Amino acid sequence: MIHKAKVEIFDFDFSCKNRDHKLLRTRAAFGGMPYNEAGPKITDRCIQCGLCYKKCSFKAIEKGTPYRVISERCDDCGDCISVCPVGAIDLSSPF
Repeated sequence: MIHKAKVEIFDFDFSCKNRDHKLLRTRAAFGGMPYNEAGPKITDRCIQCGLCYKKCSFKAIEKGTPYRVISERCDDCGDCISVCPVGAIDLSSPF
């Protein structure tokens, strides 16, 4: 019997037939186990250039002040990190 666990579920829809984005990602825990939200975080170094938004094929970047990653849509591919000119995106999201 499992008393404590952390789980992560990925529901892919690459053709976007059932929704307007490719991925629905869910993290959960039970038995008192803590967990962190998935995906990279956009820090206060963001200059709102929009390059990460344009690069993300998963539609996981939300424009705003500040920009933010929609964790349920992110697959941790790192494309947003590779185009950020100021290094404002942090991928250290331990489970």
